[in-house]
Amino acid sequence: MTLHDLNRHRELIKQLEENTTYVDRLRSTYGLKSPLMDDMPHGSGGGDMLSVIAVEIADLDAKNKYLKKLIRQSEKKVRAFTDGIDDSLTKLVFNLRFLAGMEWNEVANAAGGPNTPESVKKLCYRYLKLNDNGTY
Repeated sequence: MTLHDLNRHRELIKQLEENTTYVDRLRSTYGLKSPLMDDMPHGSGGGDMLSVIAVEIADLDAKNKYLKKLIRQSEKKVRAFTDGIDDSLTKLVFNLRFLAGMEWNEVANAAGGPNTPESVKKLCYRYLKLNDNGTY
């Protein structure tokens, strides 16, 4: 497992979070509960704003479904990797960063103690380097 693989998994999680937040905002702003076009009012022009928004939501819902599939596949590999980490702090750092998608400052806060964003980042990179699991 390389840092690139781990970061790719984290990026998928972040993209899903961003898409979901955006879809939720669109739905609440325009009062849309479902992305299905059948649930939308129909106008004579066919190009009204709600139709455009509904199509955008449907597109994002499809992308999110695909992202969830990719995340499930990737997560199996990441979990198998992190399950092999013996040190509890190192395992926690990897799980928080790459499975929970946290930023380094959030990882440091969650890990507690004297940990700083820089120290947990170094712990991660040092583990990868020492265990020859990839370059960074």
